[in-house]
Amino acid sequence: MEAFLLGESIKSVGVAAMLLALTRTLKDEETAKRALTEAGHKFVVTEVGGKTSYDDFHEKVNRAVIGASLNSGIIEKTANDIHALIHATEEAKKGILVSVSSSASLALKIAVVRGSGIVR
Repeated sequence: MEAFLLGESIKSVGVAAMLLALTRTLKDEETAKRALTEAGHKFVVTEVGGKTSYDDFHEKVNRAVIGASLNSGIIEKTANDIHALIHATEEAKKGILVSVSSSASLALKIAVVRGSGIVR
């Protein structure tokens, strides 16, 4: 994995976010975080879980992503930053929840990466 982190792929915020979200151990997550820092990315990782059948789950994901992003300094508390992050979060949820049973329990690890003013 470390050889991959040294390549050109890690410069893409999309690849960086997926890589960080897919780490399975704290050691791998720390390795990925070091590589992202060296690549100049701002990032945060958060986790959220619950039953998808409840509207509360969708709100819980939004609150977790916005809270983590504000607390880590990835975004500022401005309408434009929060609006962009909510749209990115909604698009990501569509990609995940489209193939999930309506009453499934999920535990999500979510990575938000920002580079050059873009949030993904």
